Amino acid sequence: MLYFVFTIYLLIFSFLVIKLPFFQQTQLGTGWLLTLLFTRIFLGLLTAYIMLHYFNTSDPVELNTYASGEYNLLKSNPSEFFATLFPWKYTHGYGGFFDSTGSYWNDLKMTFLSKFLAPFQLFNRGNFYLNTLIFIFISFLGNVFLYRLLREKYLLKGKAAIAVCFFLPSTFLFSVNLHKDAIVFMAMAGFIYSLGKLMTDSYNRKALVTLFFTFVIMLLLRNYVCLVLLPLSIWAWVTQQLKIRPVISLGVMIAATLSGLFILSFTNFNPLELITTHQRDFGSLEEGKTHLGSLATEPSIFSFAKSIPIAIDHAFFRPHLFFAPLNILYFFAVEMILILAAGFVTLYYYFQSNNTRADPFLWMLCIFAGVMIIITGFIVPNLGAIIRYRSLYLPFLVIPILVTLHHKYYKK
Repeated sequence: MLYFVFTIYLLIFSFLVIKLPFFQQTQLGTGWLLTLLFTRIFLGLLTAYIMLHYFNTSDPVELNTYASGEYNLLKSNPSEFFATLFPWKYTHGYGGFFDSTGSYWNDLKMTFLSKFLAPFQLFNRGNFYLNTLIFIFISFLGNVFLYRLLREKYLLKGKAAIAVCFFLPSTFLFSVNLHKDAIVFMAMAGFIYSLGKLMTDSYNRKALVTLFFTFVIMLLLRNYVCLVLLPLSIWAWVTQQLKIRPVISLGVMIAATLSGLFILSFTNFNPLELITTHQRDFGSLEEGKTHLGSLATEPSIFSFAKSIPIAIDHAFFRPHLFFAPLNILYFFAVEMILILAAGFVTLYYYFQSNNTRADPFLWMLCIFAGVMIIITGFIVPNLGAIIRYRSLYLPFLVIPILVTLHHKYYKK
């Protein structure tokens, strides 16, 4: 029965890829699209096998268990199934939107995902691989969003674009799991793609709808991403529309941000305190084999300034090439070295060209990825978790590198 369901899923996903304009507008062709999808499915299910047999306490296995429980609740008590979306068991009610523990909004991530999967259990019967297959297809949408961004906005296609959008190693590995990361990746890619469309066509209805829904998904599943992405998106759009030099508008934005953070540090809403709270919550977890040690940071600009070199080291330069606690981590060290080397080459060419008409959208992608990766370095004290979190942001760092180098060599 499960093999039959697996075959049906493959046929449905294949049909969608072949027939929906969203996929066909990549102009990759049906053969390429199906090859990319099936490759992603094969490697994703291989990862699922490893998770199931060697990491039984991992988040994907936990989500699979919760989904089965929600399905049983849906069958036995449908009204309770929907009522538990809004439980009254929290001391602070529905407050603590950005809290990382003990709040309705933090627990909503698991609640939302398990309830989303619950109806599928009628066919999946709680099978880990079938549930993973659904998330693999959702994350595949994110890959397609990124490729369409490159093709439609920058006229960039071919093997290099496919490699960056579909096969960036750590992003590939950590976005094919039965985990919220798969949906967050899709949502970020969808938001970025829609923003790219709106940069040149502010009244594109499809882009506006996609932008709204992907933003809501990010807000529910990883809300602090929105605190960085939203103001950067507004900055990029305003800079583009008013034709301001990015370096000037960026300087104004940085000055305004630092001033705002300084003023807010004396109020009840201090964004830096959100980071330090998450930092303490992660630090209270059991130490693993790749523990790095927590940063003792206070919610002030001066404390963050002192800690930022360590955070950058943790986020961008770990694992070190010649010193990694586990052999498998050397693979990720090589990946980051190659990305950073390409980034330095890109910066060299950028400053050599004395480009005064730089694309604010590409700047926005670089800054977003850089800030999110550094925040990860501040918050997460575990190297394995850092690699997983930063993997979702790497495409937004690599895409500007690819576009800049491509135009350097092929658009002279």
